[in-house]
Amino acid sequence: MSGDSEVLYESLIHENVEKGFQLKLVVNLFREVEYLHIRKYFLSFDEGYLPSKEGISMPCTLDNVYKLLDSLVEITAKAESLDSIKEHFDKITKRLEDERPESIS
Repeated sequence: MSGDSEVLYESLIHENVEKGFQLKLVVNLFREVEYLHIRKYFLSFDEGYLPSKEGISMPCTLDNVYKLLDSLVEITAKAESLDSIKEHFDKITKRLEDERPESIS
C-alpha cells in the first residue's frame, strides 16, 4: 500500500511460486478511512513482494465485509456440505475466542 497508509490486517490468500505472485487480503487505514483490498503482489528481485495495480479495494464497512463473506459462503456451499462449512466456522470461532485477550477487571 502507499507510504502514508497504516496496515491493520494482512493475510496471504493464494501464492503461485512458479509465476512469482501472491494474492493478499489487506485492511489499511488511509486518511482516517479503513479499506479492504484484495490485491495481486509480484515478486521483485530486490524488494520482496510488492503490490500491483491488479486488485480491488472498497471501504471496510461491516456491510461490505458481510456481503463479501455471504458470497464466499454461498460459493463454498455449492462445493461442500453445509456441515463442513459449519465445522470450519466453529474452528475459526474457537481460535478467535482463544486469541482474545482477557478483559481487565
